Amino acid sequence: MLPPEELEHYKAQLLQRQQEIETQFSQLEEMSQPVSPDPSIGRLTRQDAMQQQQMTLESRRRLELQQTQLKTALKRIEDEKFGLCVLCKEPIAAARLEIVPESPLCVPCLENRNSEPGHS
Repeated sequence: MLPPEELEHYKAQLLQRQQEIETQFSQLEEMSQPVSPDPSIGRLTRQDAMQQQQMTLESRRRLELQQTQLKTALKRIEDEKFGLCVLCKEPIAAARLEIVPESPLCVPCLENRNSEPGHS
Protein backbone atom coordinates (compact mmCIF):
# COMPACT_ATOMS: atom_id res chain seq x y z
CA MET A 1 0.00 0.00 0.00
CA LEU A 2 1.31 3.41 -0.97
CA PRO A 3 1.54 6.21 1.59
CA PRO A 4 -1.42 8.66 1.56
CA GLU A 5 0.67 11.54 0.18
CA GLU A 6 1.76 9.42 -2.80
CA LEU A 7 -1.82 8.33 -3.43
CA GLU A 8 -2.90 11.98 -3.44
CA HIS A 9 -0.11 12.78 -5.89
CA TYR A 10 -1.26 10.05 -8.30
CA LYS A 11 -4.90 10.94 -7.81
CA ALA A 12 -4.14 14.55 -8.77
CA GLN A 13 -2.29 13.34 -11.88
CA LEU A 14 -5.19 11.10 -12.87
CA LEU A 15 -7.75 13.85 -12.35
CA GLN A 16 -5.63 16.26 -14.41
CA ARG A 17 -5.44 13.73 -17.23
CA GLN A 18 -9.21 13.29 -17.06
CA GLN A 19 -9.62 17.03 -17.49
CA GLU A 20 -7.24 17.00 -20.46
CA ILE A 21 -9.27 14.22 -22.09
CA GLU A 22 -12.49 16.20 -21.59
CA THR A 23 -10.82 19.13 -23.37
CA GLN A 24 -9.73 16.84 -26.20
CA PHE A 25 -13.30 15.50 -26.51
CA SER A 26 -14.55 19.07 -26.86
CA GLN A 27 -11.96 19.81 -29.52
CA LEU A 28 -12.94 16.65 -31.41
CA GLU A 29 -16.58 17.69 -31.36
CA GLU A 30 -15.66 21.05 -32.89
CA MET A 31 -13.51 19.39 -35.55
CA SER A 32 -16.14 16.80 -36.46
CA GLN A 33 -18.72 19.31 -37.67
CA PRO A 34 -19.92 18.39 -41.17
CA VAL A 35 -17.91 19.89 -44.00
CA SER A 36 -19.19 20.16 -47.54
CA PRO A 37 -17.23 17.77 -49.78
CA ASP A 38 -17.37 20.29 -52.65
CA PRO A 39 -13.85 20.78 -54.06
CA SER A 40 -14.95 23.77 -56.17
CA ILE A 41 -15.23 25.87 -53.02
CA GLY A 42 -11.92 24.70 -51.58
CA ARG A 43 -13.38 22.19 -49.19
CA LEU A 44 -12.63 18.50 -48.70
CA THR A 45 -13.29 15.91 -51.35
CA ARG A 46 -15.67 13.10 -50.45
CA GLN A 47 -12.72 10.77 -49.87
CA ASP A 48 -10.97 13.37 -47.70
CA ALA A 49 -14.17 13.89 -45.70
CA MET A 50 -14.54 10.13 -45.15
CA GLN A 51 -10.90 9.83 -44.11
CA GLN A 52 -11.31 12.73 -41.70
CA GLN A 53 -14.40 11.07 -40.25
CA GLN A 54 -12.51 7.80 -39.71
CA MET A 55 -9.61 9.62 -38.04
CA THR A 56 -12.05 11.43 -35.76
CA LEU A 57 -13.77 8.15 -34.84
CA GLU A 58 -10.40 6.53 -34.04
CA SER A 59 -9.37 9.52 -31.94
CA ARG A 60 -12.66 9.31 -30.04
CA ARG A 61 -12.19 5.57 -29.46
CA ARG A 62 -8.70 6.15 -28.06
CA LEU A 63 -9.90 8.94 -25.78
CA GLU A 64 -12.73 6.73 -24.52
CA LEU A 65 -10.22 3.96 -23.76
CA GLN A 66 -7.97 6.40 -21.89
CA GLN A 67 -10.96 7.74 -19.99
CA THR A 68 -11.93 4.21 -18.92
CA GLN A 69 -8.36 3.48 -17.81
CA LEU A 70 -8.28 6.65 -15.72
CA LYS A 71 -11.63 5.89 -14.08
CA THR A 72 -10.44 2.37 -13.28
CA ALA A 73 -7.20 3.70 -11.76
CA LEU A 74 -9.17 6.14 -9.58
CA LYS A 75 -11.36 3.24 -8.47
CA ARG A 76 -8.24 1.28 -7.52
CA ILE A 77 -7.20 4.22 -5.33
CA GLU A 78 -10.60 4.12 -3.59
CA ASP A 79 -10.33 0.36 -3.15
CA GLU A 80 -6.78 0.68 -1.76
CA LYS A 81 -5.41 -1.45 -4.59
CA PHE A 82 -3.62 1.29 -6.52
CA GLY A 83 0.03 0.61 -7.24
CA LEU A 84 -0.41 -3.16 -7.21
CA CYS A 85 -0.38 -5.20 -10.40
CA VAL A 86 -3.84 -6.60 -11.09
CA LEU A 87 -2.32 -9.88 -12.29
CA CYS A 88 0.52 -10.76 -9.92
CA LYS A 89 -0.47 -8.42 -7.02
CA GLU A 90 3.14 -7.20 -6.76
CA PRO A 91 3.91 -3.47 -6.48
CA ILE A 92 4.18 -1.54 -9.73
CA ALA A 93 7.49 0.36 -9.95
CA ALA A 94 7.22 4.02 -8.93
CA ALA A 95 8.95 5.08 -12.16
CA ARG A 96 6.21 3.34 -14.17
CA LEU A 97 3.45 4.94 -12.11
CA GLU A 98 5.02 8.37 -12.65
CA ILE A 99 4.90 7.89 -16.42
CA VAL A 100 1.64 5.91 -16.68
CA PRO A 101 -0.26 6.29 -13.40
CA GLU A 102 -3.30 4.56 -14.85
CA SER A 103 -1.29 1.40 -15.54
CA PRO A 104 -2.85 -1.70 -13.97
CA LEU A 105 0.16 -3.93 -14.75
CA CYS A 106 3.77 -4.13 -13.65
CA VAL A 107 6.37 -4.25 -16.43
CA PRO A 108 6.99 -8.04 -16.23
CA CYS A 109 3.26 -8.82 -16.49
CA LEU A 110 2.85 -6.33 -19.33
CA GLU A 111 5.75 -7.89 -21.21
CA ASN A 112 4.36 -11.39 -20.63
CA ARG A 113 0.94 -10.32 -21.84
CA ASN A 114 2.38 -8.63 -24.93
CA SER A 115 4.44 -11.70 -25.82
CA GLU A 116 1.33 -13.93 -25.89
CA PRO A 117 -0.02 -14.80 -29.34
CA GLY A 118 -2.71 -12.38 -30.43
CA HIS A 119 -1.29 -9.37 -28.55
CA SER A 120 0.69 -6.66 -30.20
